[in-house]
Amino acid sequence: LLFCALRSSCARGSKARESLLLFLGPCLPLSELYILDAQSALLFQGLDGTLFGYSVLLHSAGTRRWLVVGAPKANWTTNSSIVSPGAIFRCQIGDNPWRDCEILQLGNPEGETCGRTCKEERDNQWLGVSLSRQPGANGSIVACGHRWKNIYYLSESVLPYGICYEITPYFQTLLSRRICPCYKDFRRSYGDKHGTCQVGMATFYIKDLIIMGAPGSEYWTGSIFVYNKSANIYLSYEDRNHQVKSGSYLGNWQLCFSVCSVVPDNQCHIGLFRVFSQGAKMIELETPLTGSDLYAARFGDSMASLGDIDNDGFEDVAIGAPQENDLEGAIYIYNGRKDGISPTFSQRIQGHQISNTLRMFGQSISGGIDVDNNGYSDVAVGAFLSDSAVVLRARAVIIVEASLKHPASVNHTKLDCVENGQPAMCVNLMICFNYSGQKVPDYIVLLYNLSLDIRRSPDTAARFYFSSNGTSETTFGSIGIDSINNVTCKTHQAFLRKNVRDILAPVHVEATYQLDDQVLETSDKDEFPVLKPVLQEREEDNVVHSKFVFARFCSQENCSANLQVSGMLAFPKPHEKKSYLAVGSMKTVMLNVTLYNAGDDAYKTSLQIQLPKGLYFTKILKQVRIISGFYQNIFKKNYCQNILHLPVAVNSLVTCMKEKINLTFHVSNPGLSLAPAVHLVIQIPNSFVPREIHLFNILDVKVCVFSFLPLEFDNIDKHLGSPHHFLIFAVLFPKYCTEDDPFCLQIRCNFGNMESGKEATVHILLEATPSLTNMVNTLNRCVYAYLCVILEGLHNQKTKKSVTFLFIGMGSVFGILLLLLFVFVLKEAGFFKRKYKLIQQEENER
Repeated sequence: LLFCALRSSCARGSKARESLLLFLGPCLPLSELYILDAQSALLFQGLDGTLFGYSVLLHSAGTRRWLVVGAPKANWTTNSSIVSPGAIFRCQIGDNPWRDCEILQLGNPEGETCGRTCKEERDNQWLGVSLSRQPGANGSIVACGHRWKNIYYLSESVLPYGICYEITPYFQTLLSRRICPCYKDFRRSYGDKHGTCQVGMATFYIKDLIIMGAPGSEYWTGSIFVYNKSANIYLSYEDRNHQVKSGSYLGNWQLCFSVCSVVPDNQCHIGLFRVFSQGAKMIELETPLTGSDLYAARFGDSMASLGDIDNDGFEDVAIGAPQENDLEGAIYIYNGRKDGISPTFSQRIQGHQISNTLRMFGQSISGGIDVDNNGYSDVAVGAFLSDSAVVLRARAVIIVEASLKHPASVNHTKLDCVENGQPAMCVNLMICFNYSGQKVPDYIVLLYNLSLDIRRSPDTAARFYFSSNGTSETTFGSIGIDSINNVTCKTHQAFLRKNVRDILAPVHVEATYQLDDQVLETSDKDEFPVLKPVLQEREEDNVVHSKFVFARFCSQENCSANLQVSGMLAFPKPHEKKSYLAVGSMKTVMLNVTLYNAGDDAYKTSLQIQLPKGLYFTKILKQVRIISGFYQNIFKKNYCQNILHLPVAVNSLVTCMKEKINLTFHVSNPGLSLAPAVHLVIQIPNSFVPREIHLFNILDVKVCVFSFLPLEFDNIDKHLGSPHHFLIFAVLFPKYCTEDDPFCLQIRCNFGNMESGKEATVHILLEATPSLTNMVNTLNRCVYAYLCVILEGLHNQKTKKSVTFLFIGMGSVFGILLLLLFVFVLKEAGFFKRKYKLIQQEENER
């Protein structure tokens, strides 16, 4: 069992009063995912204005199944003098193409005696406000009307006791039992005790116990009645120990409910659902359920246990939000897990997915009955504002078990495979599936994606790839499984990339899978169309993970490297023996750095040297490897007239071994002032003229600025084609580039304004093919000489003194001329000819 609490949260700025109600009942764990099919929903309609669908109940007896619906405002055809007493309808599921529903007459239409001081009034009694069913096969039904009244003491008060009826499994209405626990002879006081109990607003059935909520007892503090059918006794429960206040409406809902009683304008209707686990101490789960958390949705107005509809061993629950999306309504399916309820819903069904006319969809929910005999419980949902009720059928659930099989470790030096005619290291990945389930197809097809090295750094390439998908680290496929519990596997071969340095981190493999669309055949014996099955989605969302490592042969127990770094400064002559230098005594110092590994292999090793302010890197004196060469035409042959014929067999296999070339360019500003608009232009010959065969492939260009300068990197003008070895141009003959040369690679790096003492480094990774050097002998070797003259104007940005004096003089002259012009205009206007008069003389003249 679970304990549930539903709390309504109010709009910001509104005054609200919350009340929390806990009720002991089967708030069973909740479950699974996309099980209910909205496209094949069965829609039942009632008469307008009857609130048909205010309560719903799925029911079965023998081989027959029904949808039982409450319509609290319906009228009776057997006694039209009673005003809107409410009614219960039964709608047969299957063999009912017109979706007709039949009214059930509960009680005598002409009236019944209810006690010595009882006179019933059935006008507006709201019969059908709640429905419940006895668990198990052929269980009985309870239907209630909470506004049934005793008017025996009409001159003093009207006593709204409420009434319930127990209905037999096969709807034998004459055998129905009348239940009215609030009535007692000679009780006439209104509000006191159970005088206004309104029993039946909520009902629940457990074995032989009928539990009925009575929110009006004790001046609407509320109470709960329990009717024991076997012993034929009534028990009532009032929460006197916890000071339940008047207006709390205890028993207002059978499972979980709260009332926001003092908030005006319906502002308190969002809804929040709290779940408590069973045990000696009630422990509230950390995350409350909120649905879509939409305003005025009233999430939690209804809830129903659906049973284990996804066949995972845990119960599932549906929660209604009938006012979501402007009274359209929706229901949410929550999954039961081993550690409790999943905090996120697996399925959300809105009213418009079934019919655009549905309103208040989700006001009532019922489950636990299989109406289409596919082995899975279906769900009924009421939408009373549109006088409708809906039956949602559940799909069959396929339980898939997936696994990845491969060696636990691989030896990266063992080249057992062949790729493109070259030896390579590979690993075989086998993905296997089998499935089970209740009433599932005998044959299914699964689609899957297989990914390698998924936990690598985002800026690095995967260490393995699938040759079947180019050089991608992902591949996909499909696999058919032709019988239940039959393991079917498929193998994919993955190859190790060249020049992989990281063999420490494990290679993580991930496989995701889903069910392929398949057409299901419907036989004439099927009452309903066969629904497409669905995969049982688990917490890992149909994903399987695995990993393997690189085999390592280590001298240390933990295969650890032991890197040792040493360095010393070396001064040129005559200061080689000094341990210190005076400032300004020399311009160049040398740093000797030694890196030694005394342990096992170290991978992805890098050496970083940080220079103090005032020192700038210029060059490395000693290289690990220097390749140089010289070419001279010692035979004095005329290559301009040389023709060479190359016989090639038709079935010959041509392979090109590629090599990578690293180029590094350093840019620094050792001066004292700022260098404006610094840019680096790199031109690389990329063709044997006059042929347009491109020789290089630029793999990567990286720029490192050691001063946090703003940097722009222009798009590379790349004319990429077949790769070629860069050293051809240093070894065989010189080649040159000119501006806008289509046979050259143009790389331009903009560094912006470079302050004093700032540095930048450009790394270029090229890919070339040495075997293409042999084609040089077939080319036109005529020698051309080019002379490229670049004129660059240098000027001081500071204005010269002569220019300054010129502008000052011109400005002064212009100002004097403007003043003289102004004086001339005033003179011509008579400004200087006016006579001076005293103020007193002017006043006398007036």
